[in-house]
Amino acid sequence: MEGKVHIALVSEPPFITDITFEKIANEHIILIAPTTHPWAERDVIDLNEICEADFILPEESNDLYSLIHDRLADAGVSILQLRTLVSLGSLEAIAMSVQEGLGVGFVPEIMVHRLVKGRVKPIEIAGFDISQGVFIGRNLHRPTTAAQEAFWDMVLMSNEVIGSANQST
Repeated sequence: MEGKVHIALVSEPPFITDITFEKIANEHIILIAPTTHPWAERDVIDLNEICEADFILPEESNDLYSLIHDRLADAGVSILQLRTLVSLGSLEAIAMSVQEGLGVGFVPEIMVHRLVKGRVKPIEIAGFDISQGVFIGRNLHRPTTAAQEAFWDMVLMSNEVIGSANQST
């Protein structure tokens, strides 16, 4: 609103009348475990088994914490039932801590592919899925540069191309 940020990427767009948001992606959140964890040898675990592991969770102020809390609650599990070893402020720190064998944690799938691929094991939970939208936003009443307009248009056009390709497969 103050003009300090011209274009923002957010997972949950706030309702602000002067800001427009467009959904550009859907981000899949996955449970990861160290490759030495007993779950790493299995294809899938049951939801009730998650209470048996030491968790590295995001801090409560993190949007991902709220998302995990809500999805677990929808499935009948309280996040308080998890054995929380530590809460960290950075999702990268969670992924790296899991890689080091400290516990299991939920992180965006793209982070696994870009940061710890092959050094952690994605764990599928039967009948349980977490995903969130990714939105791009900007203030419609602030002047933009040609570069900002081009970037905005490119992101939206790329999203349309990806969306139509996904619908045809």
